[in-house]
Amino acid sequence: MSTDTDKEPVRRGLIRVNPCHPWLKIEYRIARPLRPLIAALALALGADSARSDPAPVAVAAHARTAITLDGRADEPFWAEAPAIDLALLGEKPPRLPGRVRLAWDERHLYVFAELRDDDVVATGGPGPRTHQTEGDVLELFIGPAGRTWYWELHYTPAGRRSAFFFPSAGRRLGSSVTDAPRLRHRHVARVDGTLNDWRDHDAGWSVEIAVPWAGLAVDDGSPPPRIDEWRLLVGRYAYSRWQDEVEISFWPPLPALRFHRPALFAPLRLLPPADDAPAPASSESAPRSSKRSSRNARG
Repeated sequence: MSTDTDKEPVRRGLIRVNPCHPWLKIEYRIARPLRPLIAALALALGADSARSDPAPVAVAAHARTAITLDGRADEPFWAEAPAIDLALLGEKPPRLPGRVRLAWDERHLYVFAELRDDDVVATGGPGPRTHQTEGDVLELFIGPAGRTWYWELHYTPAGRRSAFFFPSAGRRLGSSVTDAPRLRHRHVARVDGTLNDWRDHDAGWSVEIAVPWAGLAVDDGSPPPRIDEWRLLVGRYAYSRWQDEVEISFWPPLPALRFHRPALFAPLRLLPPADDAPAPASSESAPRSSKRSSRNARG
């Protein structure tokens, strides 16, 4: 005994009619003769979408005045540097937002980051360490276009930093941690709250970084890279009592949570200096005692 539900759809040209519901003219399955046309249309639309979505570029303002590393963006050129907002996988907004700005002069690449954080923690000690397993950290991955090698740099709210050098993503060894070339990068961090106290609510931390171009260049048998040939990625590990797991945000967007992919680093674009700007210079960072008090200052 058959029912209406047993009836087979009837073909009428390219349209499949369901006899149970004659008003439902087209089923979800596309008729076979239309499939190549639909596929070609989807491919064309995808190509148009790719053309309208340009690849991300890291834009750095010119540091036209002297800079003092103090963990504050009080030099005028920082206001001219485009903001980079860190995001989670899938470009979702993080619970703890982070914003990064870049600047440059003939001697250094500068980075300033403002990081909201309700539980600032950094327990790592001195020496080369993988700080992302010991607390909050801002990471900078940077390497020259067309080369396999790159750097991974760590900066913590406790004033600790590390530099790891990798000949390639496929040659990440323990010696990359212990035997990296001397980079001589510097940074100062400021904490708005109390470092390493899980009992209170903090507001966040900021960090100002200076990375020397000359220190980044490595002798690989080729001419040193120009300062406009570098590519970079910014990552952040944010731990907190008030969340279930560490939050990892980054820029540029990635298809998977893997930072060691130099081909996906964003190219660096250096804004040209103004004609009437004075020659930039890097001053030494604040004395150690003042750094310690600024890191522990309450907001």
